[in-house]
Amino acid sequence: MSYIDVEELASYVLANGNKELAEEIQENGDYDNLLMEKYDDQIDMSIFEKVVNDLIKFTPVLQSPITNELFNCFGVRDGSDFVAICKQSAE
Repeated sequence: MSYIDVEELASYVLANGNKELAEEIQENGDYDNLLMEKYDDQIDMSIFEKVVNDLIKFTPVLQSPITNELFNCFGVRDGSDFVAICKQSAE
């Protein structure tokens, strides 16, 4: 999974799932300070990335409607759709 995907997931975590606020966070890009604020100076972006990499294998396996590939992924609802944010090939 790419670092940009992890940043996008962080923005949704920091915004409590609010898409508009997540987009503002992505534009600002101040992930370290915001994560440290949210998690009492315990988690910065490098630790968040490690946690995401450890947890992704416990997410549901979904199939890409375009490529038919199987992925573990974190995602968000967008209307009636589910949008994958962080994904990696399912093992």
